[in-house]
Amino acid sequence: MGKSVKITMKCIFCKSTQFDVPYEGYEPKSGEQIKCANCGQTNDYDSLVKLARNEGVEIAKDFAENELKKMLKRVFK
Repeated sequence: MGKSVKITMKCIFCKSTQFDVPYEGYEPKSGEQIKCANCGQTNDYDSLVKLARNEGVEIAKDFAENELKKMLKRVFK
């Protein structure tokens, strides 16, 4: 195990990971609108978090499925 994956928020419109924030390390609050530094569109922070969370769930599912397949191959050799 020990697998680690970093998931970053992505603009809903252009998929950029760069946002205009007041300072480095700034953490937006629920309900805030965050401007994309690439396309200039505003993104709802809660939507960005939800999309990132869903991406994490999909990555975890894929990882678990692949690990189960490997285990089953070893068992049924």
